Amino acid sequence: MATTTRFKALIERLVRENGWAAPELHDEEAVVDYELEGGALYSLYFTLQDNVVEIAVPSEAVFENEEDIPHEASTMLLQRNMFTDAGFWGLDEFDDQLRYTLIHVELLDSLEESDSPELDELITALVEEVDEVNSIWEEDY
Repeated sequence: MATTTRFKALIERLVRENGWAAPELHDEEAVVDYELEGGALYSLYFTLQDNVVEIAVPSEAVFENEEDIPHEASTMLLQRNMFTDAGFWGLDEFDDQLRYTLIHVELLDSLEESDSPELDELITALVEEVDEVNSIWEEDY
């Protein structure tokens, strides 16, 4: 009989209670699709390491190498970090490319204790922040 890890059970609960989709779900990592009102679809990457869950929401700002990264945009994101309660902006690597990514880190225990509306509020805040930055990115860069 296969057992489900605590992490996997958490993701299954999130997906079930919020009507999301999880195209990838493993014992220590998952991808969850979240659709904003208006139809914009975002992928959230959940990773478990040492009882800590990282939720990463990549933006549309993609770079082949460090030299391509506009310093003004990095400064803008660092400034946004001062006012973004749900997470922090950083660079992350996806598919051999660098991306500006909004990251939230929390203990697995804490996420398990959170109720569904609270978790939905967190995920919505993360996705809305990335959506806003994507809009700025399209306009200015």
